[in-house]
Amino acid sequence: MIGVTERTVGGWERRKQKSNVKFDHIEDLSEVTGIPMRVLIYLATGHPIYYCIRKRRIIESIVEKDKYTDFPLPALVGQEVGIHAIFHPINKQKQVDAILNYDHSIYPTSHGLRGEIILESAERLPELNHFLCDAYGHYAGHLICIPLRREIYEKIRSQTMSEGEINISHLALKGEDGLFPVYYIYSLYSSHITQAYQLFYKALSYLRRISKNGESLVGGYVVTEEAYNLATKIGMDLIFASEEEHSLYGTEIVPSHFECPLSHFRHRKLIAD
Repeated sequence: MIGVTERTVGGWERRKQKSNVKFDHIEDLSEVTGIPMRVLIYLATGHPIYYCIRKRRIIESIVEKDKYTDFPLPALVGQEVGIHAIFHPINKQKQVDAILNYDHSIYPTSHGLRGEIILESAERLPELNHFLCDAYGHYAGHLICIPLRREIYEKIRSQTMSEGEINISHLALKGEDGLFPVYYIYSLYSSHITQAYQLFYKALSYLRRISKNGESLVGGYVVTEEAYNLATKIGMDLIFASEEEHSLYGTEIVPSHFECPLSHFRHRKLIAD
């Protein structure tokens, strides 16, 4: 292990002390701590950059900060923005470990999703399961969507079943219409606004493309401000919010469950006015 504590990195963030990161240790440091290579290179060269350890997010300007707090969804459907992010299929345990590590850092529940569910979901629904890497090949974000059977989703929706109780038999197969009954967005994360644009574009454009037929649902449980704002901006319905989990886990917001019919993406305008 590398002897760099969160307190030390916090000192670098606040510029109260100079970093002593050496270039020959940057790859290892990024791998162990999950701090993006871009941040460590900035620290090593003495350039200012804002990195939030809790959110694992890079913000390089006030403009970017504003974009995170009020995500505009500009041209997400109809025009892909140029981003420097590399998308990979999720098919390795190492990828799953990175995803679950991030999820536990923002939502420290003892009943989190099992790793095998992520791998199986990625195999059944590769269009909505992505592992992002930055230009240096390091983890930079992900999207996890679980194809659920309708009766299993209803149990999660009614809070009689937790995500940690989901097993392989609860995952759905495509129906005669070529769709899954429920597209359950389990987790979405990106370390930088530019990568977030591409991730959202891929997800939203795919949902619009398949929304022509069927009675499928799209649902998800959000625990971050950005995810809450995105669900609201898209026009999803709030089903419930858990003050109990907010107090228990100290999440950024009150964890909230959102839902909408898949057909919503066909009729709803997703481009900011």
